[in-house]
Amino acid sequence: MFEIRKIKPVHGWREFAGEVGIIVVGVLIALTAEQLTETWHWRHEAGEARASLGSELADTSALVQERELYARCIARRIRDISALLDEASTTGRLPPIGSIGQPSVRSYELPTWTALTASGVASRLPREEVLIYGQLANGGKEMTDLNRAEMVNWADVFSIVGPGRPIGLDEVGQLRRSLGEIGYRAKLIRLWGNAIREQIRESRVPLDQARLAEARSDWPHTIARVRSVSICQPIARAPVGYGQAPFDRYSLEGPVAQDR
Repeated sequence: MFEIRKIKPVHGWREFAGEVGIIVVGVLIALTAEQLTETWHWRHEAGEARASLGSELADTSALVQERELYARCIARRIRDISALLDEASTTGRLPPIGSIGQPSVRSYELPTWTALTASGVASRLPREEVLIYGQLANGGKEMTDLNRAEMVNWADVFSIVGPGRPIGLDEVGQLRRSLGEIGYRAKLIRLWGNAIREQIRESRVPLDQARLAEARSDWPHTIARVRSVSICQPIARAPVGYGQAPFDRYSLEGPVAQDR
């Protein structure tokens, strides 16, 4: 037979206080354990966030340096095309012109930062870090947007590529405007790139050293590749027809070449 025991009433305030104290201590222990678990979780999330951002910033730093290699090529090509337009405005005719080239399309953005702000992890970082990463992410987005916009200008100017044709002063004027926008956006990209590099250096944000070492080891290949692209070479032989566009290494019909 089971023995049923009656619940003993609490006798006196001292015993009551002891019972309440046990309960309070138990609750405090549970809350402390929960708080410690949450703190460890957010520290782990913040550590992974910094590592991912360090990897992306190492890539961005390398891409900014790569973009610098195009600076003289772009300036020289603007002068080349400007001289061709000067001649065409006088003669009323475009001479045979081959591929004029264009800089590469690159993304300087920090996708991890976008994800961190959306998930709320960014708010757990120290305010100073939030400001630094936010500014670097904004600079990367500005560079990416400018890079996309300049490609539209290059596509406009590619209308001169072909075997030679008549051209009016209105079209020459439109091409000059596109050429001016190319130069303007190219300068802004350099300015943003320099600002990103300076902020990385001054704020000493942690970069992925392995990714930096990999980029540095591949730097001679990067220099050789940029120097070999059409924008850094003399204007090529004119094609047989018009309708040309940037990225002459790519085909509208055949396999897509890999841009490295």
